[in-house]
Order: sequence, then C-alpha cells, then structure tokens
Amino acid sequence: MAASAKVSRTLQMRPRFAYYARPQQAQVDQEVLRRSEIAERVGESPQRVSRVLRFFAERGFVMVGDDSVVVRNLEGLRRQAAARHG
Repeated sequence: MAASAKVSRTLQMRPRFAYYARPQQAQVDQEVLRRSEIAERVGESPQRVSRVLRFFAERGFVMVGDDSVVVRNLEGLRRQAAARHG
C-alpha cells in the first residue's frame, strides 16, 4: 500500500489520531498524533510522512501545524486512500 494511502487511513481513525475541524465551529477533538507517531504506525519514515502531509495540505485535505494535523476534508482523504489502495 502506498504511503499516502496508509497515512490517509490513519488520519481517518477518528477521534483518536487527528484533530477534525467541525464546519461552522472553531472546535476540534482533543487528541492528536504527532508525525513521528504516524510514521511509526504506518511503517514509513517521519520525512516521508511529512511529504505526504504536505501533499494532503496542498490539496486542502488537512492543515498541518507544529503539533497537530487538522483534517479539513475527510471525503478527500477517503478518496485518496481508495485511489492509492485500489
């Protein structure tokens, strides 16, 4: 499975592994998974995970902060995982 699909699937494991933006509200879930933890979980290097997160951010799927990943487009992540997996 491609790294982008593995990262996408990990970010979809709500609410444990990423912040999720709620439309029309500034609230987010409380738990977050760091890039190094994502890398360990998916079996990729932290550098590779950073590249995948940057790719997702450029497409508006996520917003990446210093200590957080905010999922902005869950459906986009799902499509990305399906495209890379299948």
